[in-house]
Amino acid sequence: MATLATAGPTGSGNVWWHTCGNCKCADSGSYTGFHGTSPCLPIDQSIRAVGLTRSGSKQTTCSIFTSDNCQGPVAQSVGVAGGTYACTAFNQNAKSIRCYYDV
Repeated sequence: MATLATAGPTGSGNVWWHTCGNCKCADSGSYTGFHGTSPCLPIDQSIRAVGLTRSGSKQTTCSIFTSDNCQGPVAQSVGVAGGTYACTAFNQNAKSIRCYYDV
C-alpha cells in the first residue's frame, strides 16, 4: 500500500514591535518568517504595540507577558486571522512575547 504524503501548511507569521501605540513609527525589532511557535522574545518596556502579518491561510497570534521569559499568566493576546495585517496596542507594560503561526 502506498503512503500518502501530505504537505504541511504553507505561509508564515511575522511580528514587529513598536514604541508608538499605532505601529506607524519605525519598528524597534521583529521576528519574521516563523512557523509553529516562536521562541520567547524579550522586549523593552518602552514597546507599546505589535504589528502582525500572515501569509497563507493560517492565523498569526501572540501572547503578551508582563514578566521576563514568557512566564506566568498571559496579560494580553493579539492576532490576525482575517485579512493579512493587524496592529494592536498593549494595555499594560510588557517584557516578553511568544508568537504562533497555525498553532
